[in-house]
Amino acid sequence: LGIAVTYPNPYTRIMGDFDILVKPEVFDQAADALKEIGYHQVHHDHLDKHIPFVKVGAPSIELHRALFSLSNCDFYKDYEDIL
Repeated sequence: LGIAVTYPNPYTRIMGDFDILVKPEVFDQAADALKEIGYHQVHHDHLDKHIPFVKVGAPSIELHRALFSLSNCDFYKDYEDIL
């Protein structure tokens, strides 16, 4: 999935990590699995949309609960009615 196309300006997206979309019912299990293989949780974002994980010598990983937040982005305000 080319996630950059969901950004109002695709060039503002920071590259270099892996974004993994996880079903809400298994989100905690996915986070635990990353911790078991040596990843460390960095912080929660204020929207609780994703959680970043880091590991020395490995790419960063973000576990996502959603592709984007409809309520926090003017670019998507018309999509709430469509969805």
